[in-house]
Amino acid sequence: MIPKRIAAIGASYCEGKVDPEGGGFVGRLRSWHESFIQDNHVFNLGISGDTTSDMLKRLEKEMKPRKPDLILVVGGLNDFIRRESKIAKPDNTVEGYEKNIRDLIAKAKNLAPVLFVGVQPVDEARTAPVSWENIYYLLSDAKTATDITKKVCLEMKVPYVDVFGEFMKIDYKKYLADGLHPNSQGHQRIFELVKDKLIGVYGKN
Repeated sequence: MIPKRIAAIGASYCEGKVDPEGGGFVGRLRSWHESFIQDNHVFNLGISGDTTSDMLKRLEKEMKPRKPDLILVVGGLNDFIRRESKIAKPDNTVEGYEKNIRDLIAKAKNLAPVLFVGVQPVDEARTAPVSWENIYYLLSDAKTATDITKKVCLEMKVPYVDVFGEFMKIDYKKYLADGLHPNSQGHQRIFELVKDKLIGVYGKN
């Protein structure tokens, strides 16, 4: 049976940015999971702009009061923001990112089992730079983040939802609202991937 109390931590991708109707894939997960029994709860702890360092700082403080039976660690693409130029160095290094992912998973596993939801691909025509700021998100960086998180999750025995890999099989750009954030249809597809993974790991509700 899928754990009753699920808490998701991440950035705007987790928060459900630009999907006010559905509340993102976590909002859809809440609607689905909480429809079964009264004791089922889903907590969305996504904060726009968060990096893995930000998530590390607040993970324990925000998780403990909610007493989750399962923690979803979501994304991590903000570590790879490039400022002012496409060829600028990302905000975090590959080594720093991998260390943070390992630390996040280790901290979360001290509180509850973990499921990792990987990053989405981006549409560089709209993210290099984005329309609202002179910052750059690159498809190659999303692939790097995916490769690292998949490797770490395999080593740490954490179930992994490969959003990047699944989206690259389809015309993913039409599922992005602004080239970066998934639109309502994108969040629906991600919810279905997460739901299928949960059912695969834990069985049906």
